[in-house]
Amino acid sequence: MSGVTNNPEPLDITNGLLERNWALNLVSQSLPLLVAVPCISYLIRKVGTERFGILSIAWALLGYLGLFDLGLGRATTKFVAECLGRGEMEKMPGLAWTSMASQVLFGIAGGLLLSQLYRRRRGGKQRG
Repeated sequence: MSGVTNNPEPLDITNGLLERNWALNLVSQSLPLLVAVPCISYLIRKVGTERFGILSIAWALLGYLGLFDLGLGRATTKFVAECLGRGEMEKMPGLAWTSMASQVLFGIAGGLLLSQLYRRRRGGKQRG
């Protein structure tokens, strides 16, 4: 047996790499919050509380619909990172297109399901 293993060498996290990435992650998570606070008060004054309430419900619904990602985004990131680490650049377009096609198909299926649920609910009520 040769001494060659398939495991890549561990990432060297010295020289402040971990601290720098931690700080960048903190900024990327907190910056939207810092921007949102003044923007939301401005938006409430401009559109009114009723319309802002509807917008808030839409935002919440979009947040919940993110659950239907089913981990595909994170899995794609993992596999692309592995391809980068192994130098297999030719596999990345296939991964990206497969992921995108899967997301589109999930979106179409979800849209069709929601439209059918809406039609059934709407069909039970009389029009006035």
